[in-house]
Amino acid sequence: MSMSMLPAFMVPMAWNWLKQPPPSTSSLTAAKLAAFADYVDRTWIAGFAGDYPPSLWTHFDNTGPRTTNLAEGWHNGLNSKFGMPHPSLRSFLHYVQKCQYEVQARVIQLQAGQPPKPKCAKYAKLADSIARAKLDYGIAIVKFNIKKINM
Repeated sequence: MSMSMLPAFMVPMAWNWLKQPPPSTSSLTAAKLAAFADYVDRTWIAGFAGDYPPSLWTHFDNTGPRTTNLAEGWHNGLNSKFGMPHPSLRSFLHYVQKCQYEVQARVIQLQAGQPPKPKCAKYAKLADSIARAKLDYGIAIVKFNIKKINM
């Protein structure tokens, strides 16, 4: 799961290190691990040849929402709003209508020149921490490559 936080070009290198299965006394387990490693390699790692190349699913260069899907965040908000996974149709429609009015009002405000709402302080701090960690990691990669070239 942590590979999704690496830059896309680093994923194959990390995968080559991770896919080495631990020693197993069971040949069946070893065969299943090898089959799973082949599946992950073919489907998720194999560059542009795979079904889902790392450039589609890594978040290293992402500056937008940190969820994998904007709908996931909205769905999470729905669950917390209703406190249950399946509210009544009437409650759901009322909520969706309220959301529509709020969005329409916000669009009108933004078009009229009102500035965007500031981020919550804890999320702004978290975003800054993530950006700093990415910058430090990028600098470390460059230093490593320079050192490697000079050897």
